[in-house]
Amino acid sequence: MNIAFPALLIFLLILPGLIFNSAFYKIENIPLTYVPFTKKTIISAVVTLILHTIGLLVLTSIVHHSLSVKPLLVLISGVQGKEYSAVLSALTMGQLFYSAIYLLIIYFTAYICGRFFRLLIIQFELDRYPIFEIDSPWYYLFKGYEWEDGKPGGVQIAAILEMSGKCFLYVGILQNFFLNSDGNIDRLVLTNAMRRKIYKDKKPDEPKTDLSKRFYPIDGNYFVLKYAEVKNLNVQFIKID
Repeated sequence: MNIAFPALLIFLLILPGLIFNSAFYKIENIPLTYVPFTKKTIISAVVTLILHTIGLLVLTSIVHHSLSVKPLLVLISGVQGKEYSAVLSALTMGQLFYSAIYLLIIYFTAYICGRFFRLLIIQFELDRYPIFEIDSPWYYLFKGYEWEDGKPGGVQIAAILEMSGKCFLYVGILQNFFLNSDGNIDRLVLTNAMRRKIYKDKKPDEPKTDLSKRFYPIDGNYFVLKYAEVKNLNVQFIKID
């Protein structure tokens, strides 16, 4: 066997940590690729060590037989010699099959753990603490973390877009938002969207009127705003009694 086999073996062993990172650093179905590589590497190494330690302890308690890591180290080293050949010749199809089952279980466990811990952080808002926070101020803004009076009942978006040389003001309730790989806004999904020309604003001394009298409702269930086309953005928290 060439040098590719030890490299493949090492990759299979460290894959649980990578799978955990992929599941853990994913919010709103967007991978957080802007998380520092050093931080991801450390977490991946720790998770890999923990999962393999627990997995081997469970395995030895089931088979009631001590496992030797020496053959594995010989294969990882890739130094071809008598000891290397002896390990290869001692391998059976049964051992390879059970090893594959073990790795698949570890991979599945890593993914479940990653998703579980991310949902736990979101549910209890643990990302308010520096150790769990993500480097995306937009995420915390739209989730209402910037609201000082508890959690808002909703978020209203007002955005200015330019079309054919004319500016329009779009207003709607934020239903969902999507971030790009850099943590910035990619697009906003609004409901109950309305629009009007920007110059048709109410005067300072004009009494507050219903929005429907000055805005034109947009037909459809959802209105998608591309942030790259937005000139200005206003965010207003709504408190529902």
